[in-house]
Amino acid sequence: MAYEGNAIWLKGFSEEQVTSITVKSIPHKQLYKEQDGQLFPLGSLLPSKNVPSLLWTPIERALPVQLPSKQSNLETPLANIQMELVPAEKEEKVIALGVELPVLANYIEKAAAHRLQSLRWLVINRQQALIIGEPLLALPGKVYWQQEDFLIPAGWQFKLYALVPAFNRLLNFERNQLLIWNENGTYYPIDKNQLQTLSIGSFRQTFQQILAMM
Repeated sequence: MAYEGNAIWLKGFSEEQVTSITVKSIPHKQLYKEQDGQLFPLGSLLPSKNVPSLLWTPIERALPVQLPSKQSNLETPLANIQMELVPAEKEEKVIALGVELPVLANYIEKAAAHRLQSLRWLVINRQQALIIGEPLLALPGKVYWQQEDFLIPAGWQFKLYALVPAFNRLLNFERNQLLIWNENGTYYPIDKNQLQTLSIGSFRQTFQQILAMM
């Protein structure tokens, strides 16, 4: 990055980064493509200016970031911001499935072992199973996209998309949880260590333990 008066210049973006929601959400910006020492406004075939002669500095040196300690996390301004979900602008890859236990039980007794070996799972509220991995099982249920350690209902995204990494550090400081979000902006955590490989054996054992507690 570099400074020019009241303007800040950034370079080194990939094409994917330039078209991302994070970059699009930055206000009062102008995007350029550099070619032969000239700057072309994005989408234009005509240059508008020459590349300015500036003192460029790695962004991590120009804007050093220090993560807050675990104790001071809740004192940050982020703690006062509501993370709101809104309809998504584009389709993402489905990575998780919430399915009723009886539905999974009926499927898994007939499933081939190789169809399950790439999946992990755990039981939620003694009624549902959460399955994570690819390819997911073709079962009725609620599907999720993943951003950082957040599982978000498919078809939704965070309104403050650019703050997702910061909120992930705030809510999941030790990175040992997955946070499952609801459409109304509430969430509940699950421990990553509780996820186990999905198999007929692991399902039968867990299902019998649940039945014994009822």
